[in-house]
Amino acid sequence: MKWMTIRVILSILMLFFFNITAQAQAGKSPTRQKMNSALKFSQAHSDSSYHEGRSERVLDLGRIYLPEYPAGVHMDVGEPLPLSDEAIEQEIDRARIQDTLKRLDRLSRRRQARQSATIRRRCI
Repeated sequence: MKWMTIRVILSILMLFFFNITAQAQAGKSPTRQKMNSALKFSQAHSDSSYHEGRSERVLDLGRIYLPEYPAGVHMDVGEPLPLSDEAIEQEIDRARIQDTLKRLDRLSRRRQARQSATIRRRCI
């Protein structure tokens, strides 16, 4: 009786195993199907005609497709965006404003520290 149950269990496991390997060889396993669909999706979406007329940025396989460039022209993600003279001036102005705000913040902290030190001296 024991041997019969062990034999049945082994035969079920073997059928299950061979079914999985047969599906994998035929390309029907769930992981292989997911990989194939992901590959098809990436191939379809890396086509330059897909990016024509897009108004937003699309991140695809490590590349950014920008509306400022004609269809199919891409930049690597690590590259900085080319800036116009006007954009460079705006960035410089922003940096100056941030620097000024940091200085003002430091000065206001010093002033508050001096005032609190003066108040402490008066209280003593």
